[in-house]
Amino acid sequence: GTGFTNPNCINFNGPSAYADNGTFSWPTGGPITIAFWSFALSAAQNSVAFTVGNQDQPNRCQAHAPWSDGNIYWDYGTAVTGNGRVSASYAGKLDKWTHVVLVSAGTGGTFQGIYLDGVLAASVATSGGPTVALTGVRIGHGNAGGYHKGRIDDFRIYNSVLSAGE
Repeated sequence: GTGFTNPNCINFNGPSAYADNGTFSWPTGGPITIAFWSFALSAAQNSVAFTVGNQDQPNRCQAHAPWSDGNIYWDYGTAVTGNGRVSASYAGKLDKWTHVVLVSAGTGGTFQGIYLDGVLAASVATSGGPTVALTGVRIGHGNAGGYHKGRIDDFRIYNSVLSAGE
C-alpha cells in the first residue's frame, strides 16, 4: 500500500514522449544505484523507464519497467551473457505508484538487485557493467524504442550501491 501523489511528475503518453539530457556522463562499469517512482499503466507494453548512454551490448544501463511479459528487467552491462541482467515480477505494481531501486556493484562485483517498494524483489551474486563510458540519459524511452506509458518522478542516479536501509 504505497501511496504517492505528485502533480509535478513527468507524464509519458507512450508513443512519443520522453525527457533527454545528452550531456550526462557515466564512467566505465562502476557501482550504481538508480531510484525513481513509477506509475506504469496496465496498458504498458515493452516499456523502457530509462536508458543511460547510446550504447547496446555489452554497454547497457537501462530498465524495462515493465516489459510485455509482466517483468521488470534491470540491465547494467550485457543482457546477452546474463552477467549484468536481473529481473523480477512486476505483478501488482501497475496502475499505482511503485518505488523502484536498481543497484549494481559494477564490473566484477558480487551483487545486482531490484527493490520494489523497499523490498528486495530479485538479486544475483554477480554484477557486470559497461565497458566504455556512457553519455546521455533518457527517461521514458529506450535507444531502440520502448516508450514508457505512465508517470515517473524523483529519478536519481548514485555512484555507489545504496544499502537496503538507504
